[in-house]
Amino acid sequence: MRKIFLVASFILVSFSVHAQQGIRFEHNLNWAQVQREAKSENKYIFLDCFATWCGPCKLMEQQVYSNDTAGSFFNAHFISVKVQLDDTPKDDAQTQAWHADAASIQQTYQVNALPTFLFFSPDGKLAGRGVGFQATGDFVKLAVQALQDSKSHYDSQLALLKQGKLDYNDMPALIPLAFQFGDQEAADSIRRLYLTGYLYKLDDSALYTKQNLLFIASAMQSTHEKGFDLFFKQGARIDRITGQKGLSKDVVYAMISKQEVEPVVTNALFKTHIEPDWKQLDEMIRRGYGRPYAKYLLLNAKVWWYRGAEDWPHYLPCAIEQAERDHLIRLGLAAVMGLNDVAWAIFQHSTDKKDLEKALAWSSEAVRLDPKNAGNTDTKANILYKLGRKDEALKTEMEALSLSPGDAGFKDTLEKMKKNEPTW
Repeated sequence: MRKIFLVASFILVSFSVHAQQGIRFEHNLNWAQVQREAKSENKYIFLDCFATWCGPCKLMEQQVYSNDTAGSFFNAHFISVKVQLDDTPKDDAQTQAWHADAASIQQTYQVNALPTFLFFSPDGKLAGRGVGFQATGDFVKLAVQALQDSKSHYDSQLALLKQGKLDYNDMPALIPLAFQFGDQEAADSIRRLYLTGYLYKLDDSALYTKQNLLFIASAMQSTHEKGFDLFFKQGARIDRITGQKGLSKDVVYAMISKQEVEPVVTNALFKTHIEPDWKQLDEMIRRGYGRPYAKYLLLNAKVWWYRGAEDWPHYLPCAIEQAERDHLIRLGLAAVMGLNDVAWAIFQHSTDKKDLEKALAWSSEAVRLDPKNAGNTDTKANILYKLGRKDEALKTEMEALSLSPGDAGFKDTLEKMKKNEPTW
């Protein structure tokens, strides 16, 4: 579990030993990406809400954010982001890209004075706030308190749970806190207790609410739970209540995959190294869940196996079929990684012009959706180059390099393009 120091004086002494030249602020991620990274790295988030005209904001920048003590502590515990709340003609592209998020943050968290400091837990919950200029020591104590309050609340709730005194209504909010503090055992225990001890005992009129159904969807672990039968048999009703078309089908797919497909493919990839018996897997899923689920999951399984086995002649047609079936290009930012991944595989392993044109369309969409991602831009440049569109490729690869100036791979690719050498 990530250690959280709760004594401010100890933090100030211990972290000042390792000077890191002030707080490192993240500049290349949007708000959604910041939240995803925080959750992935189990780090808190610090938002500095400021305006270009704000005098105390400038003092924080000059006197506090550059301080080694503040930098050592914040860089260890937080992903730090500056959020400019005013719009100016001098705003660069990154600041402009944040305008909508900045306005939303200002309204959601009632930022009415500057500077305002907002602290969020790794699961995106507001954990603390402060306003106005703060001396370095006070500023670090403010951040410590945000960590402390979150941990203290979790410990008190967990104590009530162990005593059998925690209200069922308080259990769902405790689960993300358990994950936040690395307590997987507690998270699983709370999930099981809330499902089996409470939700699954409700009658239909009480069970079928949006809140309950969304919790079941997020907490379900296998096809053997009562929740799976609900989503498998009452899918249309659940989608209607939650207002999320296709939710029930996605949950059912995920559970069948976890129960039936993943064990087969992982065993083949990491133990036997023998291609799965696709006919047998198909029949097993059909018998248990029906033909449509078998068809859908079998293709996913093949993509997974052929990619892991580096069987590119079989992988490419399956991956292209999967991408077109799932309409990845319509899914927005959530599909960027998948779009770029398939596009790169096509670039590396196909010479078919039709395939490469599809890859170019997908990589172009990935760039449009996530323009600050240098890897997406590099993929697009390489595909353009393989299609013989050298001038466009050179321009695009230079854009990738400008997004990541120190990347030796991008530099090498650019030189190969200039010399008309293959980059694949």
